[in-house]
Amino acid sequence: MKKLFAFFFCLSFIATCFSEIGQPPTLDPKLNVNNIVLTKVNGKNISVIDVMKKMDFIFHKNYPQMVSSKQAKYQFYSSSWKHVLNELVNTELMLAQAESKEVKVHDSEVREEMENRFGPNTLITLENVGLTYDEAFQMIKTEMIVQRMMWFFVQSKAMAQVTPQMVKQEYRQHLEKNPPYDEWDYQVLSVKGADEKEIEIAANKAYELLKDCHLSLDEMSDKLKDLEKEFQATTLQISSSYTVTSKDVSATHKEVLTSLHDDSFSAPIAQTSRYDNKKIQRIFYLKKHGLKTPPPFEEMSDNIRQELLQKVAIEESDSYFSKLRKYYGISEETANIPDDFMPFSIE
Repeated sequence: MKKLFAFFFCLSFIATCFSEIGQPPTLDPKLNVNNIVLTKVNGKNISVIDVMKKMDFIFHKNYPQMVSSKQAKYQFYSSSWKHVLNELVNTELMLAQAESKEVKVHDSEVREEMENRFGPNTLITLENVGLTYDEAFQMIKTEMIVQRMMWFFVQSKAMAQVTPQMVKQEYRQHLEKNPPYDEWDYQVLSVKGADEKEIEIAANKAYELLKDCHLSLDEMSDKLKDLEKEFQATTLQISSSYTVTSKDVSATHKEVLTSLHDDSFSAPIAQTSRYDNKKIQRIFYLKKHGLKTPPPFEEMSDNIRQELLQKVAIEESDSYFSKLRKYYGISEETANIPDDFMPFSIE
């Protein structure tokens, strides 16, 4: 649940940053709030102002350096209010259940978290955020109760479901989807010309030169240019480096590459150019070959477990809130929101 919140807020922050780029500065934009009661949960009305105060709380927690920007707040409000309203509804339902199950948080715990969150000058910080001490105190207390409820009814259940056997099975499936594969890093020397006999001779001379010098193609560039001068209508062209796997290498190239060892050259191979259908001689230089295998289980198990926990937690969370809403009679129809409703505007 917390990861989903973090992801949502990151997206909102990115959207805010991009929306502000390129816009002309305003001296003091006015942020308008169209306050209405949005819904009623367990006898409590939730209004636009309630949603806005929660968003201010979240905004300060995640982006304290932007609290004075009305434009940034407007962007955040506009993209977040429906999500935050939904979270407020879920929160009220969890608070109702927490009360019935006597789940409590001591005031001393809340005060400690207040100081951690807002620093020693709590009142000054809250004034900048636009919250009273009592409002912030209640929000943090609610947040801590919600965390405990989520642990009891979602996270603990997810942890119980994700067993070592499940993690191993997920790893086996990963191996099936990602089998080992070969990877080659290589270059090609192409010898081209109008006279097939001449390009064959030039290719053989180039091959002997490469074998004798024991250098890479790039290091042999100048010597190959000198060799090229011996022939009237023949060019020797070194390709850029290619990195290919057994999944995407062509059959002809694979046949040559599998016969070579690292830092070695193939004998000239007569081929037909696919561009002009002319004969061409190619010498393959294999820089490096490797077998790519998935990381061992020990390296992947923690990540696999976390991914499974997150997946199961989302399922448990959906199921939990669905049951809560059904128990307390909350549905989409209970919300009092017109289809075209816009709670915030800026001018």
